[in-house]
Amino acid sequence: ASDAAAYWTQVSTLLEQLQGSRQGILDGVPEETVKAVLSRGHLLECGPGDFIARKGLVPRTVFVVLAGTLEVRDGPRLLAVASEGEVVGELA
Repeated sequence: ASDAAAYWTQVSTLLEQLQGSRQGILDGVPEETVKAVLSRGHLLECGPGDFIARKGLVPRTVFVVLAGTLEVRDGPRLLAVASEGEVVGELA
């Protein structure tokens, strides 16, 4: 399978697992549209303590939490927690 096909299979599986667990920004969006939006994306596997962005940088990135949770912090201060199906990022 091509990298694009493997990527979409993995994303589709994760999105299917989210259905019904909690309402996310992609709920109710036609698969065709979701595929178009996510087709240029990447899957990131992160562990505790990993960073996806840093304060002061202006990334043009939107992150969709497909599994687990993501903490938004300002130093040691916890600002928010994003759960499966939620979107974070400068453009979110």
